[in-house]
Amino acid sequence: MAYENFLLTLSEISIAVAGFSGVVGVFGVDRSSDSSAINWHRVRNLGELGVLIAGLCLFPLFLVEAGLPFPWRIASGVFAASWLVINLTAARRLVRLAASGRYQRDAVYYVGWSFVWLAYPPLIASTLGVLGNSATVYVACLASPLFVLVMSFIRLVASLSGPTDSET
Repeated sequence: MAYENFLLTLSEISIAVAGFSGVVGVFGVDRSSDSSAINWHRVRNLGELGVLIAGLCLFPLFLVEAGLPFPWRIASGVFAASWLVINLTAARRLVRLAASGRYQRDAVYYVGWSFVWLAYPPLIASTLGVLGNSATVYVACLASPLFVLVMSFIRLVASLSGPTDSET
């Protein structure tokens, strides 16, 4: 099957990142401090995204093995719905942090959220059968959660080594 090795490797990497976020959550982030509220959000985001990406990588493989018709179109619909739920949840947390004064939106915030929403049109078009190669569209749209995962990881590591501009 197309992309099987890529999806399996990507699921392993995302599980490793989710595990790392768990370790950091237990040992590295003090949840009682106001200044670390955004770090706790990043740790939680890493865990959620790691599990989501692993699930999104394994789900189409399951559908293909089960012999369902149009597995990539079904997987694209599930991807769009689950990505929407995760993004709305994360956005709600960030809005609460911003309202409390513990987080200031910066350029990375706006670029990141712009990139997040780019995945929806191709996923919806793939689900509806408008786009021809649903498997390629699905795998290409995985770049969106991967981008958010990498940015969250980089910002978490940077913030644990010292305060950033948005935290001062």
